[in-house]
Amino acid sequence: MPHLDDDQLQALARLARLDLTTADREALGADLERILAYVERLAGFDDPAVEPLRHPNLEVGDGEPAGHRPDDLRPDVARSGLPRSALEALAPAWRDDRFEVPRTVEQDG
Repeated sequence: MPHLDDDQLQALARLARLDLTTADREALGADLERILAYVERLAGFDDPAVEPLRHPNLEVGDGEPAGHRPDDLRPDVARSGLPRSALEALAPAWRDDRFEVPRTVEQDG
């Protein structure tokens, strides 16, 4: 079974910008170990009767579309957007021809 040590949990918490107590880290470690054990179990599953999935929109086997083929998707073309007056009406605030929104991420330094 995979095991995460405290240094790995602290590194993950730092990357996720989480401030975890020791109890939180222990609970998170237990949860992550259960998840990793399950993923490891799934990785070991091999059924030769199950054909690999080639594309999420294609049925396995005959390759016929389950909904539509990738080639049937609409073309990616630029279209005009909303008029400026509609954008300004949707914005919490508008300054210098841009949306002005509250800061959600603190900057270091």
